[in-house]
Amino acid sequence: MSRENIPERIVHAKGIGAFGVFEATNDISDICKAKVFKVGTKTRVLTRFSIGADGSGPADTIREARGFAIKMYTDEGIWDLVTISSPVFYIRNPILFPALAAAQKRNTQTNMKDPNIFWNFISNNPETVHQVVMVNSDRGVPESFRFINGYGSHTFKMINSKNEYVWVKFHLRCDQNLKNLDAKTAKMLIGEQPGFTAADLSNAIAMKNFPSWTLYIQVRCNDIL
Repeated sequence: MSRENIPERIVHAKGIGAFGVFEATNDISDICKAKVFKVGTKTRVLTRFSIGADGSGPADTIREARGFAIKMYTDEGIWDLVTISSPVFYIRNPILFPALAAAQKRNTQTNMKDPNIFWNFISNNPETVHQVVMVNSDRGVPESFRFINGYGSHTFKMINSKNEYVWVKFHLRCDQNLKNLDAKTAKMLIGEQPGFTAADLSNAIAMKNFPSWTLYIQVRCNDIL
């Protein structure tokens, strides 16, 4: 029986996945020579949307950045692209990530949410302010996973057709336009429909109302670094 249990993810434990297709529509051989970006190429993808904080138990409409991870099954191997719904992040120094993850979890003594733990981390790390403002703005609670953008968490070093390298970040822009919930509606759904956004995505796919995103690339050439 113990082998039936899958250990919970440290972060972004609650999520929902869907398969889809990535189609390359523009020539970017001057940026990257990978076959996945050859015009006309269609690549099977698996996308996972997730809630960042509070383990596997939070409602879908809590105020928090959403995870947006893509696995592309390319002819040259599997490529993972990690993005979140916010264009900024809490921290710049990766060594702080375990502390950030711990600050978003429940109090180990009471098993309840403890804002003191989170705000203690924020107050001791001023670099978090921009993300705190973003999360507490109108963008903090998306109406559905269908209505979020994805901003790349990592910078990639890409090799172009001339075997030159450039630095890029990926951005996924929602073709459905961004939609968010007001605080009152979000709180109501926490109690009445805690799985609201996951159900919305599942129902839309079932009705063949497929969501889509356009992939954009932010480029920094090596000769201007």
